[in-house]
Amino acid sequence: RDANYTLYETYKLQGNHDKALAYHERYKQTNDTIFNIQKVKSVANLESKMALEKKQKEMLILSLDAESKARELEITKKQAESEQLFALARAEKDKRKQDSLYNLAQKAQLEAENLKAQEEKKRLQQEKNDLAYQAEANKQKQIQQTFIGISFGLLIVIILVFLGLRQKQVANKALKQRQAEVLQLNNALVETNQTLKITTSQIQQSIHAAKTIQQVMLPNKNKMNAFFQTYFVLYKPKDVVSGDFYWVNSIQNKILLVVADCTGHGVPGAFMTLIANQLLDKIVRMAEITNPAEILTTMHTEVQNTLKQNETGNDSGMDMSILSIEPQAQDFTVLFAGAKQNLLMRLPTDTQIQELKGTRKGIGGIQNPDIFFENYALQLPKDTFLYLRTDGLEDQNNLERKKFGKAKIIKILENATHRTLELQKNALEKALSIYAENTTQRDDILWVGIKL
Repeated sequence: RDANYTLYETYKLQGNHDKALAYHERYKQTNDTIFNIQKVKSVANLESKMALEKKQKEMLILSLDAESKARELEITKKQAESEQLFALARAEKDKRKQDSLYNLAQKAQLEAENLKAQEEKKRLQQEKNDLAYQAEANKQKQIQQTFIGISFGLLIVIILVFLGLRQKQVANKALKQRQAEVLQLNNALVETNQTLKITTSQIQQSIHAAKTIQQVMLPNKNKMNAFFQTYFVLYKPKDVVSGDFYWVNSIQNKILLVVADCTGHGVPGAFMTLIANQLLDKIVRMAEITNPAEILTTMHTEVQNTLKQNETGNDSGMDMSILSIEPQAQDFTVLFAGAKQNLLMRLPTDTQIQELKGTRKGIGGIQNPDIFFENYALQLPKDTFLYLRTDGLEDQNNLERKKFGKAKIIKILENATHRTLELQKNALEKALSIYAENTTQRDDILWVGIKL
């Protein structure tokens, strides 16, 4: 507007009235347009004021904060102004005025959008600040909680350490007392151990002395050789001394061979062998009883009387087998009787082992009075094999706890019938060693084999 007016004055002074008139008309039009725009702005301002008041009331109702409310009111004002200018532009007939109104409306709209964008940016920044503040608050809270937790943990640790030290002091005191008691007990144990060593040594000496006595009691090689040209003795005590024994003597031209298994093994069994040996001497050598069945019967009575079994209830005794061998011109008269023991034999013309069963009655203890010992009377040729034995070999178990068994023994003997008695003994020992490997011997073992 001012530029048109300046050009109007310039051309007027120069006397160029046509251009001066043209620029005056432009000045007039521009001035009218500006006036109309100001008028429209005044109307828009009035309407915006009303809308602003309405919005202020709504903002007050919603209890928005002052700064946000002011920004929103400003945005509302600009939006209202823009809408009003658009309305005036649409209503204006003059093209130039209409364009000017549209420009002003777009400018107001752009300002409203800028304000809105700024508001959104501020809102996002505020949210970001709030989040940062909240994060910082959470971090501080976490630090505080961590500090409290650490402090509480340290307090607990201190308490536990204190209690631990207290308990340790109590434990150390108890330990010292216990160590003193242990030392005292250890000294007592050392003393007791020394006493036990002395006692054990004395017991071992006594047992070995008993072994010497028992071995003296058993027939030696010279005595066995005097009665039998060919024989073997397989004698394996479970302990140092044995509850098994064998006995041999000659009377009235008869050879009497006895194999017995006394109750128990070790020392108790060994004592019984001494008693049984003395009783056999008494019955055979002094009373001159040579009948095997009669010897067993008398032995049973003597054991009961010697051990006073009817008074004490003692039931110790033994299993026993007896051979009476009387040489004849061409053969041998043999009597056999057994108390729970059997006789194995093989004739020179046979390859199989035969078994003669003894009476199912033991010696000593409570026995059935209606069962009597009986003899087997045999006429046997020369080179007949006879075997007396206790049950220790048959009852020996392997790692699977299965017994060695009589059938295995008979098979071994039948496979070795063409061999000497010494080789037969070796075959039995070898088979036993393999079968009972890594096991403990279960019972005393005694076998006596002879060849007529």
